[in-house]
Formats: sequence, structure tokens, C-alpha cells
Amino acid sequence: MKTKVLFAALLLCVSSIAIASTQGSWIKDKSKKVDTSQAVHKIELGTFKASVPVKLVELMRQIGDVNPVRTENGSIYYTSPFVNEDEAAKQLPKFVSLGFDQARHVVQYKNDVFSLRQFNYMVEGGKIKDDTKVPVIRLWK
Repeated sequence: MKTKVLFAALLLCVSSIAIASTQGSWIKDKSKKVDTSQAVHKIELGTFKASVPVKLVELMRQIGDVNPVRTENGSIYYTSPFVNEDEAAKQLPKFVSLGFDQARHVVQYKNDVFSLRQFNYMVEGGKIKDDTKVPVIRLWK
């Protein structure tokens, strides 16, 4: 019995390492071809599996130019693009204070949407770059 449990734990560990390494290599492969002039900076207001609360719908109407994108996990709502990364970073606290608790800065590059950290990771060729101009929230457990 102990052998089966040990084998299952080992298998789980190896598979999780394999998945993590393939995701990292996928981002590294993308970094070779990153053209930052084609990056589109947006604010992701939130992901909703079912209906959107009425209060947030009213806020989206006030903001204007909010675009929903349907996914298998629900609908994701994005603002219209910002002129550059700094402008998006300045506007993020505004959306959070309005009540969009899930709001985050994202970058649309070609047909994919990345978090700002993932995009900077690709641009830097697989190195983490923390820009002091862009606010970063870290959670320590």
C-alpha cells in the first residue's frame, strides 16, 4: 500500500514539473519574436461565469467602450486600449476604486492576452523584470 501511495505521489510530482517546464518554454519561444510596438495595453475588468451584477453593468455603461469576450470560463470584460503601458498603469487604481475588484492590467499581443508580468517576461527573453513605474502587488503566504 505504501508503495502505491509513494508511486502516485512521485507520478504527480513529475507530471507537475513537466507541465510547468513546458509552459515556461512556450513563453520563452514567444520572446524571440516579440514586437512591443504591436502590444495593446488594456484593463481586464473581470471574468464572470454567470450574470454580471447590475451595479457593475451600470459602471461599464458609464465607462463606455467596454468589450466582452466569451470564453469557456465565462465572459471577460476589457476596456478599450490605452495609448501606452504607463497610461494603463495610471488608470488601473481608478477601476479598482470604482468596484472592479478583479481589475488587472493585461497586454494583448497578436491573438493572445497576457498579464503584464508574463508579457514583460517574454520581452526580456525569459527574465523577470519588475518596472518600478508599474505598481506590482505581491502576496506572501
